Parts: sequence; structure tokens; C-alpha cells
Amino acid sequence: MTSFGAKRQKMLFLLLFLTFSFATHAEFWSSKEDQKLIRLAKARTTSGHTPPWTVIAQYFPGKEPKQCRERYLYHLAPGIIKGSLTQGEKEFIIKLQQTYGNRWSIIAQFLPGRTSNQIKNFWHSEQRKLSKEKRKRTRKNTDVDWEEELRNSKIRKTSFQSSPLGSLHAPFNFLIQVVNEALEEEGIKSD
Repeated sequence: MTSFGAKRQKMLFLLLFLTFSFATHAEFWSSKEDQKLIRLAKARTTSGHTPPWTVIAQYFPGKEPKQCRERYLYHLAPGIIKGSLTQGEKEFIIKLQQTYGNRWSIIAQFLPGRTSNQIKNFWHSEQRKLSKEKRKRTRKNTDVDWEEELRNSKIRKTSFQSSPLGSLHAPFNFLIQVVNEALEEEGIKSD
């Protein structure tokens, strides 16, 4: 194999790898897929047992059994209450969390219609809000030279102007470098 053939092979591998790694993302569920999932889950459920998610996933190309299970259990199952939690539910979750800790599935058993995922998301959202409020209070209590802070932040921002995406450029820069080297070896000038 010629040196260019090896370089070409390396370039193609890198292009495929980068395309695959940057292009893969979770696909959204369509309403048609939701209806199909509900129908299959009901048809495959036997006497209160959970449906075989590996079998159901075969009807959805590109979806894993775990994705099907979570979509059904957290979003489509009958009896799930959608929408925000009531104030009473919020207070109850806070009390139960003090007793059971972060065992969301146990806490969800005390709130029929609410999923463990909804409860966990509420809890972490509340913790972020409390943390933000605490930071605001501590910031107000400290004597800070805000003009000095602003000057320092401007200096830090300008030092990154050359690469606004920072480390995200690294794989592409490497790919461009490999392609340019291969072209130079063949006597082709790159831009």
C-alpha cells in the first residue's frame, strides 16, 4: 500500500469517527411512535408483569429497550399525572426525603401518579434554587470591589477570543492538520 493510501485510510477513519461521534444524538419520539408503544406495552403485558422491553424495542429501529421502557413508564403509562407538583406534594416530598434520602422510587410510592423521575427532578431543581439564593445572600454580605471584578472578568474573556469554542475545536484542528499533511505529501497545496 502506498503512503498516500495509508494516509487516505487514516483520513477516512478520522472523518467517519468524527462524523459518528458528533452526529449521534438522542432522537425524539413521534406521536405515532408513542401510540405504537402504548399499544405494544398493553398487548405484551401479562397478568400485571412488565412487558418484555427487548421484544418491544425490535419494533422501533434505532431505539434501545431501556429507551422504550423509560418512555412508557415515565411519560405514557396510564395514571401518570403530568404537570407541576402541587404545594402539598412539594412539602410532602421534602419531608419524605428527610426520612428516605434520595430513594426516589420509594418516595414515589407515597405519591400515586407521580414518577420517581418527576420527584428526583423536582428535588434537584429545588436544591439548585436554594444554592443560588444562598450564593446571592453571601455575595450581598461581602464587600467586593465590583469594578475590579469586572476588569478581571474582561481580561479573562479576551484571552479566549482566538477560540470561542475552546477544546471543541481540538478534534477538527487535528483532522485538518492530518488532511493538510497528506495533501502536502502529494504535492497539493492546501488553503
